[in-house]
Amino acid sequence: MLIYESDYSIFKYDEENSIFSHIFKPATEDLDAEKFKKEMLIYLEYFEKYKPKRALVNNQEMQFIIVPKLQNWHAQNIFPKCIELGVELAAIVISPDLFAHISMEQLMEEEKSGAVTVKYFEDVDEATKWLIS
Repeated sequence: MLIYESDYSIFKYDEENSIFSHIFKPATEDLDAEKFKKEMLIYLEYFEKYKPKRALVNNQEMQFIIVPKLQNWHAQNIFPKCIELGVELAAIVISPDLFAHISMEQLMEEEKSGAVTVKYFEDVDEATKWLIS
């Protein structure tokens, strides 16, 4: 079910499988730090509403590079709350853009609690199968 859409993101929730999906759109090339933070805070609002056990982040069209300062902000403001809400698995569908891909990996490495199992995929279907298996 589609729950949110902006120029940069689409959020969906699959209640049956408790999967919260964040799909980045090509317009992410126009993101800046403040817009990224705003999108992530909206993400967190919906995450709090649905309290999913699984997260799917589709970066296939991600054009924004998450710099270390934003990675740190995300690690302090988003990860802890998602973990507190009970997320257990995160599937990341990688961007073909090398720099966007590396910045997302670095962002995910900021989560050091071990509470969330993270795995990377090149295909959305494979990522989804892993989440529900």
